[in-house]
Amino acid sequence: MSSRRILRNCFFVFLFLNSCFIFGATDGSNELQKACRENLRKLRAAMENFLKNEKQEIPTWAKFESVYKMLLTTKYLPEVPISPTVDCRYFLVYKSPKVFDWYCDLHGVETGDEKITFRYHEFQFTGQVNSKYLDVEKYKRHAENLRRWIRYSPTLVENIKYQYARNPTTTILMVIFGSLIVYFIYKNVFGP
Repeated sequence: MSSRRILRNCFFVFLFLNSCFIFGATDGSNELQKACRENLRKLRAAMENFLKNEKQEIPTWAKFESVYKMLLTTKYLPEVPISPTVDCRYFLVYKSPKVFDWYCDLHGVETGDEKITFRYHEFQFTGQVNSKYLDVEKYKRHAENLRRWIRYSPTLVENIKYQYARNPTTTILMVIFGSLIVYFIYKNVFGP
């Protein structure tokens, strides 16, 4: 078989695989972020309904599980929100019946005055911090933890997945090109 024929066949196989990969590529970042924001909206609506109907002492900072058992129950929140990621944990930050919010450990609050964009494994998220709650010590600590994600360093596989979600064609070409370089170096250094 001639080298031109092999090259042409490889090119067609590459085009076929590339077209298959392009249609299969989706960026999961947006879906995960939307799911978390939707959970924060549901929790806020449930808390607003609770505050309209009940007069009770509310902690300035509490885990979702505690608030759900003490206050919300199934009366105000029929189904418990499912966290889209392992690191999505919800907390209530409360100052008054008009000034409160739900906070996610990974995405922050629903609306805030500081946006923090960071990589989370193969995804990119934008968390939000609201400075009006920074006088609550536990919220301040969690906001600092959110800023730590900026320093997260993804692995090579996470970087490839991240780039593939944004531009599949270029990523596939770069992986093939990188593999050829590694093969060439290996062959010339360790080959006969």
